[in-house]
Order: sequence, then C-alpha cells, then structure tokens
Amino acid sequence: MGLVSVVIPCYNQAHFLSEAIESVASQTYEPTETIVVDDGSTDDTSHVADVHGVRCVRQENRGQAEARNTGLRVSSGDMLLFLDADDLLAPDAIDAGVSCLISRPDAAFVFGRPEVVGLPRRWVPPLVEGDYYRHLLERDIIWMPGLVLYRRWIFDDVGSFDRRFDGAEDYDLYLRITLRQPIGFCAGMHGSYRHHDANVSSDTLRMFRAKSAALRSQRKHVRENKKYRDAYRTGIKTWKYYYGRWVVLDTREQIGTGDIRSALSGLAVLLRYDRRGFGSAIFGGLRRAAARLLRARQSRA
Repeated sequence: MGLVSVVIPCYNQAHFLSEAIESVASQTYEPTETIVVDDGSTDDTSHVADVHGVRCVRQENRGQAEARNTGLRVSSGDMLLFLDADDLLAPDAIDAGVSCLISRPDAAFVFGRPEVVGLPRRWVPPLVEGDYYRHLLERDIIWMPGLVLYRRWIFDDVGSFDRRFDGAEDYDLYLRITLRQPIGFCAGMHGSYRHHDANVSSDTLRMFRAKSAALRSQRKHVRENKKYRDAYRTGIKTWKYYYGRWVVLDTREQIGTGDIRSALSGLAVLLRYDRRGFGSAIFGGLRRAAARLLRARQSRA
C-alpha cells in the first residue's frame, strides 16, 4: 500500500510527546514517516522531537485544525494518520489499518476503537455498523483521531480540517466524508486514548460550541431525508446533554458569583445553540446572586 504518514500536532504537551513518538516507532508496519507539528509551544516540544530524530515543523499557534493541515501539506504518504500527542498506538495498529484498507478498496478511511485510560471506570466507544453518516449525526462514534487511517485522495475530494470547528475539526471531517464516501470499521486497530484535565474535551464550552456548529453545518444535507433529519435532531440533544448542560451549570455559577465577564461567553454560546439552557442559566444565576446578596445583608445585620 505504500508510505503511511503519521502527523502529531503538539501544543505544550512535550511531557507526553516522547511516548507518542515511540509508539509510532514501534509499529510493525513499514514504511512510515513521523511529522511533529509544534503549534507554537512554549515548552520543549521541538527539542523532544529532535531528540527522537523525527521531522519537526514549527509554526505560530494556530490551533489543532491548522496544525493537522500543516502536517498534511508537508507529508508524503499515500495514507495518513493524525495522532494526538497525548495518545498512543498499539504496535500493530497501522498494520491492521492498512490491511483493512486493502480489504475495503472503496473506503475513504478505516477506524478502530481505543482503550480509554485515566478514568475510574472502563469506557468504550459505541460499536455500530452500516450508515455511518447517520450514526455520526447522532453522536461522535470515533473517539480517538489517532485510530483513523485515511487515504490521501479523500482530502482532495472533501478538503482538509476546518479551523472554524477547532476542537471538533475531526468530527466535522468525518461528517463531510461519510456524507459522500463509505468508510469501514477496523477491529484490529487499537490504541490508548489518554483522559486528563488538559484534554480539549474537558473544555465543555469550547466543545459544545464546536460540536454543535459542526453538526449544524450538515443541516442543509439532511432536510430531504427523514432518517437523517431524525438523526440530526438526536445529535442536537446529544451535544446539549454531553456538553451543554455543563455550560449551563458553569454559567449559572458565574452569574451567581458576579463573574459576569466569564458568564458572557457561556451565554453567547447558549443563546446560539441552546435557547432553553440560556434561560435556565440566566434565571438560575440571578436566583443564586439574589441569595448571595441576602446572605451578605444578613451577616452585616
């Protein structure tokens, strides 16, 4: 099948980067090239890449979507894999992915299921088959971008990562691809998705905005298909549940404590993507603020 390019975007995660690079170096498949994109890091990301002898492209901080696009532009592989700096590949992950692409010549990409580490209980992505576009409208079924092996030509067909959805640029790309092309699940592709406080997915405001915007960009494509319209509506509810409710709670707390500047960001996102949540944050926050003022008066009395 040819060369596989592994692009590792990295922003201030040098403490994870060595393990990510080593997991690529340990692959049973050859040939591969590893490209680290230092997205304006202030730590020793570039030094770590140099120590491991892999190519490092340095740029000003532009966000993960643009870091991936930079890696795409400078890479040479017939196939591409975008590994986050805090994640790891199993030694046979690429070998398995290439084998799956060989068995599925129609597939634009194949994807695997990671082991999620760093959580108190075991989490696994849902296992679904068939109509992947419909499943992706309902929720993101691909939890680890590093377990997606793309054919290069798909980027000529649908375009690259869209920085407007930074934080969900991978989800947006999956939707754009599956709208037009088949993909495949690869049971043999394994890796470790590391959960920690610095994960992009831990920023609920950013994720709610990005996931909701990416999903709503598909609205024009689902209007004439009831199955997809229903899946789209389910997806709206999904992102409100997974991220929106936390934005409501955080914004309510910020209003209640008088941190209006911070609350404005949450209110702006809720106004656009969750009108009911916007009202709940406003009224809940005002109630908390009133209770706080009452307690303050009573303590002075």
